[in-house]
This record gives sequence, structure tokens and C-alpha cells, in this order.
Amino acid sequence: MARRVSANILSTILLVALAVCAPAHAQFWRSTGLPDAVEFGMRIEMGDFGDAKKVEEYEINGKKVPANSFNVTTLHEIGHSVDERDKVMDAHQGKAGCGGWKRESLTTTALAFVTELKASVKLKKAVSDKDLTQVVGAALKSGTTAKPSSIEDAEWQLILPFLADNCLAVKE
Repeated sequence: MARRVSANILSTILLVALAVCAPAHAQFWRSTGLPDAVEFGMRIEMGDFGDAKKVEEYEINGKKVPANSFNVTTLHEIGHSVDERDKVMDAHQGKAGCGGWKRESLTTTALAFVTELKASVKLKKAVSDKDLTQVVGAALKSGTTAKPSSIEDAEWQLILPFLADNCLAVKE
């Protein structure tokens, strides 16, 4: 029982930090079950960490360091809320030592999916990148897509499972 109380207290602290720093970014995984009255209209979820004693090794400056997974995840999620408020990563996210992240758009995401579609779906006839980008983009944006008249029915039947398994799943 003491573990559950501690986890609920920590979840409450996380919730307040997120509510203050980044109300729009306040959803992450939990298993502790905060009461609805404490949620301020937000939902916190933080996976199942069991007894919260699992330790993983992290490499810092070439040295392996043991760290508690629950603590690392908690600090990581609080970092997201602080970043949402202060925009720290906006200036640093593309740097190699800061994750090498880049901003993505619907277009760049659709193009990445088109590349994967072309590599994994064996189409019998050529379908233009323009048409593939159109159907993938629509699936990502709205969760639905329609067959362009320029894509033959047989090819469309090969494309549909990819859209359902990959693009529509992302929209959900």
C-alpha cells in the first residue's frame, strides 16, 4: 500500500508540473490510477513499473551508469513539460548531441511513408509518387483516403493494406 501512495503522490506532482508548464502536453503513461478530481481535465498514464525498482544501464560520456527506470522516465516526462513552456529544444534539437531531431510536417511524413510503401508493397504497375503521396497524406491527415482514378483497382488493393496498417494507424 505504501508504494501505491508514493506513486500517487509522484503522479500528482507530475500532473501539477504539467498543468503549470504545459497543459496541452500533459498526457503520458501511468498505472497508478489518480482520482478524476485530481486530473484537472487531463489524463496521466505512466505504464506499469511494477515495484519501481528496475535498473537499466545508461551510457554517459562513455561510462555505463545504473539508473532507476521509473526515475529516469519521470524526469524525462517532466523535461517535456518544461520544454513545452520554455522552448529550450527549439534551438538545440537538431544538434547531434541533443538528439539530432528535425521538425517534420505532413509532407515530409507522407514522403517517408511513400518510401516505405514502395519498398514493401510489390506493385505490378507503376504508380506515380504524386498519387502515392496524395493517398498517404490524406490517410495521415484525415484517417481516410480515396482511390485516385489514375490508380488501377488491382494496384489499389495492394496499397490499401499498407495504408490501413501504417498510415491510418498513425492517425488513431
